Formats: sequence, structure tokens, C-alpha cells
Amino acid sequence: MTCFPFARGPRRGFTLVELLVVIAIIGTLVGLLLPAVQSAREAARRSSCTNKMRQLGIALHNHHDTYQSFPPHTTNWRYSAHQRLLPFTENNTMYDFQMNWQGGQSNLAIGNPPNGQPAPWDTGGAGANQGPWNFIIPGLRCPSDANGPNETGNVTFQGCSNYGFSHGDCGVYSESTGNENSRGFFRSGAIGNPAGTYKKRPPGLTMAAITDGTSKTVAIAENAVGKNNANSIIGGVARNIGGGWQDFVPANCMARAGSNGSFVAGTDAVDWRGQRWADGGTVYTGFQTVTPPNSPACIATGGDADGAALAPSGYHPGGVNVVMGDSSVRFVANNIDTGNLSLSWQAYNGANPVGPSPYGVWGAMGSRAGRESVSDE
Repeated sequence: MTCFPFARGPRRGFTLVELLVVIAIIGTLVGLLLPAVQSAREAARRSSCTNKMRQLGIALHNHHDTYQSFPPHTTNWRYSAHQRLLPFTENNTMYDFQMNWQGGQSNLAIGNPPNGQPAPWDTGGAGANQGPWNFIIPGLRCPSDANGPNETGNVTFQGCSNYGFSHGDCGVYSESTGNENSRGFFRSGAIGNPAGTYKKRPPGLTMAAITDGTSKTVAIAENAVGKNNANSIIGGVARNIGGGWQDFVPANCMARAGSNGSFVAGTDAVDWRGQRWADGGTVYTGFQTVTPPNSPACIATGGDADGAALAPSGYHPGGVNVVMGDSSVRFVANNIDTGNLSLSWQAYNGANPVGPSPYGVWGAMGSRAGRESVSDE
């Protein structure tokens, strides 16, 4: 018997309806997967940020082991603690270069940048990697920050920093003679003190001074770099809010929050946050545990040496990473308890900076000797 193959009809392609259905299904799958991909990427960036901050915490303790104190912050001519930590973060060559810098001068006058070193807002007349502060330091940048890792700030050639040092729960003026930070983790205010000249490595606080316990006291937190983001709450600073550090009312700062993550219209705002890694001014490399993370950061006057209520900030959803005094890293949520922000420090205890913090759990985490009870969780 002869067999014949089945006759084949013409091939039929996808109809327009079928094609649209397939496209719709692919679009739906992409829509479902994209947030997961973005979340995974942010988790990786946050992990990298956490590791960098942990290294800074370890560096603090290595500095203490070597010099019997933590580094000071905001010493002569407002140098930041970042420079003192360089030898303990595998940046020895940079540190030696800075400490041996002469700049063609030999200026030993107290109250001036010692031994010819420029102030931390000065290039020293040199180019990139040629002046003491004219460096970009990758270890000081959070991968989640909106400004790129190679961004320089408002001083030519000087890189930015995403990590700031705690001035505690008190808006102390950051560099005035004799007005050292008596609440936070880092000693400051060495101008006019012969022992405070930069190259003499003035001491900071000892571990014994952190009587609340290093595991319960914040040392370092994230600061979003403010460059080109003056009007943004994340990275911007509202200034001329009014009052000095003693009678500044934090609630007035919180009232600067507008819609869509911006300051309210008419706010006098600047983008100084994080723009100078070497500058110990609180607006550049510091923060206070008064207003909650990622809330408005404010200074009472218009100068960059002032303090008031400078909240830490960052781009991780829901809060910021902080380094505790024992070098552990914790995540602090934006909704942490901040007590009564309608009270100025003076209204609370007559401007005497001792005793428990008036600013809730967050304030207690910033004070080094307030004798508050803070959970380890």
C-alpha cells in the first residue's frame, strides 16, 4: 500500500492580538522583577557602605590603642578627624605626605595653620594629589549617594565624605576657643590651645570618658553629600533659622520640611554637607543627634562654622547607618524617638550641658555621659 504524507497547509504567524498579549505579559514580568533587581542592588550598596563604616570604627579603636585616645574632631583651624584616621585605613602614604608638608613656609604661630599646612578649605596652591587635602578618598564615599564616587566638593581637588562625626545632642558652636563639645563622642575646639596644634597630634577623648558605654554611644553616621542639592532635605542645610546653640528650638528646624523631600519655599538653604572631607565644620563632616535621621538639617546663623540641629542623612530606605563607639554598625530608623523638640537646650536645663538628653532615644544615643538607658537593639 502506498503511503502519502499529510499535506501541509500554509504556516500561520501570530495574530496582532496574540502579539499584544505576549508583549503585555513580558511587560508585567519586567515590572515585577525590576523592583527586586533594584532592591538587590541597593542591598549590595548598603552592605558596602556598612563595611566602610565598620572599617572607620575599627580605625577609631586602633587610634585609641596607639595614642591612648580617640582622635579629636574640629581641631586647630577646623581639621576633621578623618585625617587622623588615615594611617589606620591603609592610607599611610597620604598621611605622611600631609604631616610632612611645608608649602614653602614654616609658620608655627598658634592660631594659624601650623608648619605651613593650609587650612582645610585651602588647596595650598597645589593641584590634585599635590596638596595636603587635595585627594579623593574612596573609603569615605557611600555607593548609594546621588553624587558619584569621584565627585569633588566646593574646594577644588578635595573629595567629599559621606561619613560624619558625632557632636552629640547639643548644638555647640563647633570651633570656638574653650567651648569644647561636652556631649558627643569627639572632643573639639582646640583653637588657641598650644597643645592643639595640628602636627602635635592633640588628644581626643579617652574610652573612660564615654561613661554611657561605647556600645550605646554613636560615634559616626552617614551624611549625604549636598552638592547641587541645596533645596533637598537629603543633603541640604537650612540656615539663619535663628537663635544660638543654647536657645535654638529644634522644632523650628523640623518646620522647614516641605513636600517631595524639599525645604519649604523661601528657605535660605545651602549645599555644604559632605563637600570637604578634611574640614571639621559640623556642616561638612559632623552631625547632631537632635532631629531624626533624614529630617531637615539646620544651622542657627549663616556661617559654616555654626551648629544647631544637623541630622545625619543618606539614601538607604528608611534610615541611616551609624557606627557605635564599640565599632559595631547599626541602622537607625527615621522614626526614632526624639523626645520634645519644642525645647531648646537652655529651656530644658538652663544651658548646663549635663544630665539626660531631652531629645529621646536619639539624643541619648548621642550623649556620652547622660546616664540614660538605651537598648542595644
